Amino acid sequence: MRTFKTLVLISALQMCSAVYAGNINVNIDNLIANEGKIYASLCQQNNFMNGRCHFEIVRKVQHSQQKLTFNDVGDGTYAISVFYDKNDNGELDTSLFGIPKEPTGVSNNVAAKNGPPQFQEASFEVTAGESVQIQISVF
Repeated sequence: MRTFKTLVLISALQMCSAVYAGNINVNIDNLIANEGKIYASLCQQNNFMNGRCHFEIVRKVQHSQQKLTFNDVGDGTYAISVFYDKNDNGELDTSLFGIPKEPTGVSNNVAAKNGPPQFQEASFEVTAGESVQIQISVF
């Protein structure tokens, strides 16, 4: 009987956590089918374009448009940064001055002007139980 009560409690907690989490569906375009990998990071302000983020996805590119989903994301303000590793060497190739040589993009399709895009321009809200749709074009 005790095991049954424990299972009921665990199930209830899992259902509650699902209600308070959201999913972010990202569609990335301007890719070349079957060439390279896409690296996507979902970040809060303190990590955006600055180190590792709590949510990261790496996928082999299969189509000219790639769909990714960040699951069970807590409420908050986030931004997504993406780079397309066309030569599949596991890193973002840059010039001597740090300018990306491979396609990149961020949520809200903010263009880089005199440096990387700012979090405030690329950010969006995630609220409990909702799905967010994001379109990113890499250039």
